[in-house]
Amino acid sequence: MVPTPVGREWFSVPQVARILDVNPQSVYDAVKTGRMEARGVGRERRIHAREIIGYAARTGRDGDQVLMRMEDIAGEIDWRKAIGWVLAGVGLYMLLQKLNE
Repeated sequence: MVPTPVGREWFSVPQVARILDVNPQSVYDAVKTGRMEARGVGRERRIHAREIIGYAARTGRDGDQVLMRMEDIAGEIDWRKAIGWVLAGVGLYMLLQKLNE
């Protein structure tokens, strides 16, 4: 079984491009031609870690480097999502305050 990063198995196309050190269009092309499998549509496509590792092996990339980049990206905070949750929490708090008046 191929090891996957702890807590993270699916990656976006831009993240896969960073992991493989290629242009995002190269990842889209690999998906379109069937060399890499992805789920979702357009910008919402996600690629499983095992698929990335398999593709890296088939294309002669250094597996240790790929895994290291994958771990780095898996540990990153998605700031857009984090800010969204904070704003949702603030909005809910303000709504509750209005309801309690």
